Amino acid sequence: MKNPNVFMAEPNTTCHGIDPEVFLEKDGKGLAAHQIGLPNSENRLALDEQGTWHFSLYRDGWAAEINTRYGGSCRAYIGNCVRYALYSLADMAKKHKAQLRFVSAMPVDTNTIANGPPDIRQIGCNPAMDAYTGQPTTPQNFDPIKSPFRTTGVHLHSSIGHAQVHLCRPVGWWEDFDNVRLFVKMADVYAGLPFTYLLGNKQSALRRKYYGLAGEYRIHDYDNRHKGTSGCGYLTGYKYQGGIEYRVPGGEVLCDHALVNMGFGVLRRLYLFFEDFAKVYDPKIGEQVRKAINNGVSKEDLLDLVQDCPGMYNKDVLRGMRHALYSKLDDTYLTMTGRTHPGWKDECHLGWYERVDRALGHKYQNVIYYNY
Repeated sequence: MKNPNVFMAEPNTTCHGIDPEVFLEKDGKGLAAHQIGLPNSENRLALDEQGTWHFSLYRDGWAAEINTRYGGSCRAYIGNCVRYALYSLADMAKKHKAQLRFVSAMPVDTNTIANGPPDIRQIGCNPAMDAYTGQPTTPQNFDPIKSPFRTTGVHLHSSIGHAQVHLCRPVGWWEDFDNVRLFVKMADVYAGLPFTYLLGNKQSALRRKYYGLAGEYRIHDYDNRHKGTSGCGYLTGYKYQGGIEYRVPGGEVLCDHALVNMGFGVLRRLYLFFEDFAKVYDPKIGEQVRKAINNGVSKEDLLDLVQDCPGMYNKDVLRGMRHALYSKLDDTYLTMTGRTHPGWKDECHLGWYERVDRALGHKYQNVIYYNY
């Protein structure tokens, strides 16, 4: 079945974007984004750092949201846009004696929601799709006013860029909805499962009851969405850039730019080598991965399900990273109070590769290699 909403052509590389949600905390309690002065999405703050790193800040319900204003093929550029956006958001929070929290779920004050601006009493936007059923996602009922907690996600956007695009003659695997669904299932195997293995905790398990379940995605036409001023269409001069938004990663992924970098690296490989990954995809393992992600909790035996991703990691790399950095996620990684956060204090030039090299030494150089 053809997919009329995705308009892409022969790939040379991929473009990426990200719209993570971030919680605020003050005196150990959740703080709504409007309480530090963040506007709604219609009046978002369009900012930049040094005239190079462009981003916007606004509130998405209870949480703060970051948008990278321009998509790009360089993962380091996207990472630095997020880095400076977090710095700006942390500066705003600090004025209110608050800090940022990188978690998937957080308790909220229902009185603040009931008495706050109308938009914070709303949940979500357009429906997402479930790659496993082919239908819109159907999480449990969630009351945006009475619920004692809210959730966040780190949504990873990818598309094909730097190529001539023919609106009436799309080519490639992405024409077919069945292939798009398979792409998302493989993203669960190569990104969603490693994130769960590295970071999964009780907050991510709670989030998965309502939002960000395995296989959740959206399809976008980035040119129409951004009116030709953002995304790959802006950078390449070509229009009708379609792509996929992978919505499974939770808020804890934002604790380290290396994890964001790794996520985009995986998605790039799935785009460019789709047929190769599809040949080795095992639906039985895929269903086990689905259950593990939806359970949300990190367990050592999840490593048995992990499939090596050439150029990014193997099981030994993930095992080493989990024990070296992420086995005990504490306030050092999950809280940002300024510009010295260990996951974001450095420029994001080497990303995942640099983090692995520093944490594990040079013993895995034959597994990973430098490649934006």
